[in-house]
Amino acid sequence: LGIEDYVNFVEPPMGRTFHRDQMVALYRVADVVADEFGVGWFGNVTLEGLAMATPVVSYVDDEVMTKLYPAGHPIISSRDARGVAAALVALAKSPERRREIGKRSRVWIMQHHAPSATTDTYVAALTDMLVRMR
Repeated sequence: LGIEDYVNFVEPPMGRTFHRDQMVALYRVADVVADEFGVGWFGNVTLEGLAMATPVVSYVDDEVMTKLYPAGHPIISSRDARGVAAALVALAKSPERRREIGKRSRVWIMQHHAPSATTDTYVAALTDMLVRMR
């Protein structure tokens, strides 16, 4: 994308991966988290970035996301280089937009992925499965 001068690439100080506390420190100083542009789904880095109130640019399958989250989601989705570049440029130009998306990201995570939210989802799914097994 030609943005190398504006990106801090970091390597784990020891080993092949970062420990959770190291990742939290990186999220705290990041303006944007960019993650997974291939499969159309999100992983831990996306969820953790959103939980830290940081805008996330990734690729998610909008059809699947709409079914699971009809009210929407805060992930800035793009699969191609031009779309990713445009999203990063827009975020770089507007600290206010980054803050607003970051706030929405944190609210969304708490609504859909916090233990209190997921507990209800799992209980409902298991209850439904048990009812169907009778």
